[in-house]
Amino acid sequence: MKNEFMITCSAGKGTMPVEKCLKCAQSMPTLCGFDYSLLERIYSNNQVRPDIHVTDLTTCLLKSWFTKKKPKQEAPHEMLARYLGTVIHQDIGEDNEISKGEVTVKHNGVIGTADRIYLKNGRLVDYKTAKAIYPPRLPYGNHEIQLNIYAYMLEKSGCEINSLALQYISLSGPTMCRKCRRAVVWSEAGFVCPACEKSFPNGHLGVYTVEVLRYGEEEMNEVFEVRRKELADALKNGRHPVAEPGWICGYCSYLEDCEKGLKFSFGGEE
Repeated sequence: MKNEFMITCSAGKGTMPVEKCLKCAQSMPTLCGFDYSLLERIYSNNQVRPDIHVTDLTTCLLKSWFTKKKPKQEAPHEMLARYLGTVIHQDIGEDNEISKGEVTVKHNGVIGTADRIYLKNGRLVDYKTAKAIYPPRLPYGNHEIQLNIYAYMLEKSGCEINSLALQYISLSGPTMCRKCRRAVVWSEAGFVCPACEKSFPNGHLGVYTVEVLRYGEEEMNEVFEVRRKELADALKNGRHPVAEPGWICGYCSYLEDCEKGLKFSFGGEE
């Protein structure tokens, strides 16, 4: 399938079609450092999604509207983390004898993919990759809301869900002892360095599981039904939904297009 969207060159050559970038990458080594085959896979996993997805409801609705109506050109290095997360999800996604993976869920015009459902006990698990994980700060962002929406949609489709969990995967691996350059190990006293026996109270083995509480019916109506309707109406009528300034503004590629986001980021609270 031919890629036709536009990207921004990571080596400073400006905006160009994907095909031009891939043609440049055939002359190796590249200035940007990306191999042709890696670029091809990154681009093949980068598509504008016109439908409303669960993740569209868990972030600022104005940002979700922009990504569908006015998609921004990104550079390959800006797509890399998203691509790595997709690859890991796809690899984990195969079914096994006790669970199903990559389960498509649909409800009221919203679509999503539940990472893992354990059939015997109705346990729903969502995998999250992160550059690093800090157990006291988990769960990150809107991951808890996202998982609750998956559970809500699955139960509306007749699937019983009894427990929710987020499985975090650190792309940096286990906690390391900087002095000894060794990965921590588990002991009865907690995580320790196997060489110097230094204790790491917030250590981990490269993964961490967070149990997530289920939201009540009133909360689910707010995070799913109300937000779904607002975004669907905005997309249909071509109008902007209301901006929702917050921590996400610091990572938003549409910040310059959002008056409320700019005010929040550079002028404090609205």
